Amino acid sequence: MSVENCRYGKAKGKRQEARVKRVWAILHFFTQFSFIVFTYLDIKDGKIWIQRDLTEEGIANELVELGVAKSDIVLAFRAPHIRQFTDFAQG
Repeated sequence: MSVENCRYGKAKGKRQEARVKRVWAILHFFTQFSFIVFTYLDIKDGKIWIQRDLTEEGIANELVELGVAKSDIVLAFRAPHIRQFTDFAQG
């Protein structure tokens, strides 16, 4: 008699299936109430560090349009060796 066919094997399988369903229900519950952070900014040493930018236009461009100098904006979501090729501050 194999383990899958004995009653203990079936019970173990049902417990695992119930556990998976519970985990799925918990994840489904939390995804209904979650939110996405589109921009994350820090102000360090008088400069605006953009840590995350998921906006379509780009928050850096909007800040420039509002009068913030490009030398005061750091694109922190870019690697330091890539920042040198942008018009913005390197950090």
